[in-house]
Amino acid sequence: MLTNSYASRSKTCSTRISTEEKLLFFTLSLILHSLLHILMPRTYVKKGQVPRYSNEDFQLALKEIAEGSDIRDTAKKYNIPKLTLHSHHSSQTSHHGAGRTTHFTELEE
Repeated sequence: MLTNSYASRSKTCSTRISTEEKLLFFTLSLILHSLLHILMPRTYVKKGQVPRYSNEDFQLALKEIAEGSDIRDTAKKYNIPKLTLHSHHSSQTSHHGAGRTTHFTELEE
């Protein structure tokens, strides 16, 4: 009696997935994946850092270094890269501000 009821249950309640169902599931997952790529926005990639210091801070830092202050301590105090302070202090080049340079000159804009 047990074997007959077990056999009848296994016929009606099959847990196996047919190949057609597998193909349907695969197709639906591909469609869902492609829809998510269409509907979801792209992730924004930041181009660089925001300027961490102003021109006034930079000029004050250069003035302190010229008066004899340590470059490393001044760089930490004003949050300016040490290499930037060192290169501008030693070569006396002009400073146009932090960040990337503009594509057009001021005359072209």
